[in-house]
Amino acid sequence: MREQELRELMAQFGGLRITVAGDLFLDRWWEVDQSLQELSVETGLPARQVTGRRMSAGAAGTVLNNLAALGVGTIRIVSAIGDDGEGYELNRLLGERGIDCTYLIRDERIVTPTYTKPMFYEPGQEEREGERFDIKNTASMPEDIQKCLADFVREAARDSDALIVLDQLAEENRGVVTAFMRRELKALGEERPEFLIFADSRAFADRFSSVTIKCNDKEARAIMGLEDGDFSLEQMEGCMKALELRTGRKAVITCGSRGILVEDEGQTCLLPALPVKGPMDVCGCGDVSTSGLVSARCAGAGWKKSAEFANLCAAVTIRKIGQTGTSSPEEILGRFRENEEEKA
Repeated sequence: MREQELRELMAQFGGLRITVAGDLFLDRWWEVDQSLQELSVETGLPARQVTGRRMSAGAAGTVLNNLAALGVGTIRIVSAIGDDGEGYELNRLLGERGIDCTYLIRDERIVTPTYTKPMFYEPGQEEREGERFDIKNTASMPEDIQKCLADFVREAARDSDALIVLDQLAEENRGVVTAFMRRELKALGEERPEFLIFADSRAFADRFSSVTIKCNDKEARAIMGLEDGDFSLEQMEGCMKALELRTGRKAVITCGSRGILVEDEGQTCLLPALPVKGPMDVCGCGDVSTSGLVSARCAGAGWKKSAEFANLCAAVTIRKIGQTGTSSPEEILGRFRENEEEKA
């Protein structure tokens, strides 16, 4: 891809309309100053002093944040969260990003999934992350909410260029993407075969049909019942073909530092990731790749060019240590030029 092609591609993002359907999490960090620790009068146990708080929209929220950073014009979320304080904060964060929350359900019968990560600070020492505290739903999503979410997906899809589905949970039917939702997505895919439905599922990728599936190489081997082992391009190509036979649509396999495997015009291509020097943090890179690849596809790029663009996006965020980063058009152009100089 040439720089002018890259510029022209990103210039089209402002006119795109992309809907994201999936699990929203609140990521929350508590900054704990160990030098201020007290003893609880009631229990005699340490009372940790929280001196700072940081929050971010996680899971599907990471995809939303990245679409916004890329400059996508209209971004909608279809999801369900609790009518609680965490839900209030999450709704506020999405509003600050300009996300359309028309199809965001808030209901007191469910909780807002939340990851709370205490970060301990001591003078002269590096910060240390403590044990995480999770808030999750432990029962199935209420049936009336499932039905409402499916209706919202259809309504939002009518006026969208693509639908990204983010299935975060390993527990069946406890989030937005339930078995009922998968059946509705299958029906939508069959009704509109030209419409891009791009699904990323942590635990149930093999249960989708008539949608484009994205998974990593480890997940692809697990779906096919293969043992985890050394990377084999031939094996991954076989996994891709098998996934495409199952779903009736394209499959995309991310292969870590090796890049992204796609099929374009009848040929399987492994688009190599950009080389990265220095410290790296892979947190959120999969969601960054999803946002970049789908945006590029909606802007008219082929699968190969879209995967190349997704690799560029990931090459920006992987350098952002200790955060679930985003990649802006300016940062992507800078990383592109840097890579061209290194190749020269």
